[in-house]
Amino acid sequence: MKKGDLVRVKKVAVHSHSAADRELGRFRAERHITEDEILEWRLSPLSKGMNSAGETKLPPTSVTVFLFCDRHYTVLRARCRPVFGWRGYESKMTKVKCTVTGEEAFIKRDNLAVVSEI
Repeated sequence: MKKGDLVRVKKVAVHSHSAADRELGRFRAERHITEDEILEWRLSPLSKGMNSAGETKLPPTSVTVFLFCDRHYTVLRARCRPVFGWRGYESKMTKVKCTVTGEEAFIKRDNLAVVSEI
């Protein structure tokens, strides 16, 4: 797999998720949150006050993106190690872009199958 390849989500990967996700044929991936989304969160009531530990609330660092096994995705980065929040690096990831919606997401390379190479 390399940059520019068309890939799809393996059906085996979808079966490892919840029953609703299996039924819809979708896989949960992640992407970084944008500056506009952070600003929107800061202006919302969810950001006000304290958390259960008595500390101020921090903005989210990533959001869930659903990838479907019946769609094709373009590989933007074949090998990357994104950082999501305070978990540290996630290894063996691929950054893909949906050919239908244009949304980008990070997914483990093992969950992808190459459809066509450039």
